[in-house]
Amino acid sequence: MKEDTFELTDLLDMPEVPWYERAVYAVKTLTLGNARKVKNAWQRATRGYDDTAWWSMDMYLADTIVKLVKELRMRGVGVPAVIYTELGFPTNEDGEYSKEAHILVKNSWNKILFEIEEGFKQYAYVDNCMLHPDAELKKFHHSFELLHKYFQNLWS
Repeated sequence: MKEDTFELTDLLDMPEVPWYERAVYAVKTLTLGNARKVKNAWQRATRGYDDTAWWSMDMYLADTIVKLVKELRMRGVGVPAVIYTELGFPTNEDGEYSKEAHILVKNSWNKILFEIEEGFKQYAYVDNCMLHPDAELKKFHHSFELLHKYFQNLWS
């Protein structure tokens, strides 16, 4: 959930308001905005989430999933064994997979993670637009199924 932002240049758009009222408004807005940011930071530090998380929990979780899945895709070093099985790669006599199998499986896993990321991005976009036609959310529904299927495999 994005907070309202205030720019001092916004005051230039109010020429009919006396300068001292604009100054008071600017100080008040900046002070309250910074106080809210400090309060939210304190809540995140002490309880792991801030009040903005439960206000629109679906958006908070969608945004968090996008960020975490992208991080896993970019920095993750492992691939779940279930992907090897799904793609039908056999092990050699030592119980290991070939280098080619590792490359193909890593690419497949990255594709799955990317689809999850993109689907939740779509959900956030559609929710921000306040439009919910089913046709718009097909990618999200697919990514939600992937998240459900691979939930236990979301590790580095």
